[in-house]
Amino acid sequence: MVDGQFLFEDFRGAVDGDVPRGWNASDRMLVTGLGRERALQVTSGTGDASAVISGIAFPPNFTLQLTVVMPDICHARIEVTAGDLYFRAGGDCRSVVLLEEERGGDWDNQRHALTIEKKGNVLKLFVDGKERIVVRKTSINVAGVARLKLQGGARIFELRGTALP
Repeated sequence: MVDGQFLFEDFRGAVDGDVPRGWNASDRMLVTGLGRERALQVTSGTGDASAVISGIAFPPNFTLQLTVVMPDICHARIEVTAGDLYFRAGGDCRSVVLLEEERGGDWDNQRHALTIEKKGNVLKLFVDGKERIVVRKTSINVAGVARLKLQGGARIFELRGTALP
């Protein structure tokens, strides 16, 4: 891992049809090869699938970045939970209208970087490097476990956690 990274997964080390070593995932969540790349996704069916990543040493201040593709923002969804930290992208057509207008393009089937930044009690959400949301919480307890949920064809190509000063 690169200096300052406390979490990194690009799914290159996972066998097709499995999940990365040390992850506990539902049967419908698996890694597949997509051309030269690999991604975590949900197999066919309805509902969501989840994976739990244990033993993460979250520093006091950090970023979590996911490189994702969502085939249909109205139905595809990605959720990240780590203690009190919770983030959801997709699953609601209304939530992306402003993003599409600002970008001048389409969210569906495009690669995007979703970044959660925690500095003290302030959380920020960035989409493709642009700040979208700022929230201050009285306290944020981030456990050593992260849970990922995917639905509706959402795919994660990379997950990266980096310590901040």
